[in-house]
Order: sequence, then C-alpha cells, then structure tokens
Amino acid sequence: MKFNIDLPFKKKKKNLTLTLNEVKRETEKAVTLIFDDDEACKYLPGQYLTLIMKIDGKEERRSYSICSTPKTENGISVTVKEITGGKVSGFINRNVAKGQTIEILAPEGNFLLPDDHQGHLVFIAAGSGITPVFSMIKEVLHHLENDVTLIYGNRNESSVIFGSELRQLAEKFADRFTLIETLSQPSENWNGLKGRINHELLKNNLQRLNNDAFYYLCGPEELMKTTKEFLLKSGVTDKKIKQEKFVTSKKEPEMNGEEQIIERQVTVIVDGEEHQVIVKPDETILEAALDDDIDMPFSCQSGICTTCRGKLISGKVSMEEDEGLSPEEIENGYVLNCVGHPMTDDVKIEIG
Repeated sequence: MKFNIDLPFKKKKKNLTLTLNEVKRETEKAVTLIFDDDEACKYLPGQYLTLIMKIDGKEERRSYSICSTPKTENGISVTVKEITGGKVSGFINRNVAKGQTIEILAPEGNFLLPDDHQGHLVFIAAGSGITPVFSMIKEVLHHLENDVTLIYGNRNESSVIFGSELRQLAEKFADRFTLIETLSQPSENWNGLKGRINHELLKNNLQRLNNDAFYYLCGPEELMKTTKEFLLKSGVTDKKIKQEKFVTSKKEPEMNGEEQIIERQVTVIVDGEEHQVIVKPDETILEAALDDDIDMPFSCQSGICTTCRGKLISGKVSMEEDEGLSPEEIENGYVLNCVGHPMTDDVKIEIG
C-alpha cells in the first residue's frame, strides 16, 4: 500500500468550508475539532489543515495537524493546543462550538508514511507533537502489519493528549505496538518513566531496533535536535528520519559578494496572470504581494507548511528558512515566499 504522494508543482486550491460536528476537550489546554465529511477534503495520515479564522475583524491563518485517519474515522479532526499568547489557539480553545462553520485550506503536508515499508516504524513525540503521529499510528495498526514503537513525552499526567486512546491501542495491538511514556514533572502516583526524552532514554529503549526502522519526530525543536543527533550517531541514515516542525528559528538570508537585501521589483505569476510587486528590504515577497491585494496562498508565514511555495523561473531568492522544502524541491528551484527575499532584479516566481 502506498502513502507518499508525488509533489509536482501545486495548483492553487479553493478554500473549503466545514461544519463542526463536535468539539472535544482533550486536556485543560487542548481541544479536538471534529468536522463533517467532505469529498473535497481528502487527506493522508500525517498531513495538516489550515484554519482561516476571523478574530477582531482580521483574518488569521494557522495550520494544525490532522489527528483522525481517513479509512477508520468519519470526518476530519484536528487538535489545537493553546499556547501562551497564542491569539488563534486561545480563541479556538475558548470560543468555537458545535455547529459552527470554519473556512479551511485543503489538507497538505509531506510528513507521510513511507512507500511499501515492511519494517519497524518508530515515532518519537512530545506534547502536541503527538497529533500527526496519532493519525499515522492508527493507520498503521488498523490497516498495515508493521511493528510500531512510540516514545511519548509530556510534563505531567493532566497534559497528556490521547493518553487513554494510546493505551487502549497498546493493549489491543500488544504484539505489534510498544508504547513508552515519560513525564518530566509527574505526580507521586506515576509508575512510568520520568524525565525528558534524552540520549540515555533513547539508548535504553531503542537498542533492539535494526537498521530497517523508519523514525518520525514531532515536538519541541530541542527534542527533535537531540533525537536526530542520537539517531545519526547510532548509524541511522538521514533519509530514514522524518521531522514535522510546528515552529522554527529564522536565520539571516544568505548573501554572496555584492548581493544585498534592497528594494527590488519581483514578478509573481498567480493563476497565469503576472503581477509586478515592489518588495522592500524589511518585508518578504509574500508580505509585499498581500499588501498589493494579490491573492497568494499562505498559512504559517514561517517557512514550515510550504503553502506559499512557488517555482523560481529566474533570478535569485534567499530564504530565512528552507527546512519545509525537500532537497529535491530546492534543487528544482522552489522557494518559500513567506520567508523569501529577492537578491537580484530579475526575480520571477510562478505560484501554484
């Protein structure tokens, strides 16, 4: 059974509107939004939805990983954890209700199960990083035959998302699914592992795995950095490690020789129509285009989700962050407009 999809130059998709069938409280600071079925909203385990919310009269877009599985559950669900100062996550946790309609962008994302892989699948997650992992694990257990290991870290018992569901799966699929939970600040009644996911914990719990395993990482940046470092030192090849980032640290755009970030004109092609945009030094290509009321696709605006991806036809663009793109996409000339700055005067980008 194949899961990975080819990622050709993406055509722009129309926005969809879904109705909330249920709002399920997972923890004190996390809710799952369960939407109705929609034929136009097909997805793969591990992908995400972008919600378009109107808050205080302004349109806000945020991407949230899908936690449901397409062949096992009706509808499509995302889990939203409220973060400190989070305008959208806070609004969703306190205000959305059953029966409400929410505008979305069609599912996207490259955090997918491997093609025809018969070996072990290892998932390492912390906090809300469990969301896409939960979707993938359910898909594998219900529809494939792979052995699965999940190492799942949280702060305390009350912060664990999907805890009871995961334990039920571990009991039902005891011959194939190993669940390893660890808490950094547990109560006295906690009988599981204690502490954060670190090299020692990984070494103690991944010794029996062979080189045939695939590894999926999702959670805080430090967790994924630590885990990937451990895996690479243990002989796991980079191509067998996949990561899903929710946030990223932007870097300074790369400049060579006389290249400078200065005001430049950029040509963007949207739906076959060319637009000339003046991009100032303190803004990205996406920001300049949106200021000119050009209907550009976007979501996270931090270089992670790739919704804003475009094909560079000519010129040079420097990006503050490119980890959302695969090496093949970068080689084929794709750029992320939300973190992109024109470095030459002949930049032309075709938007999907």
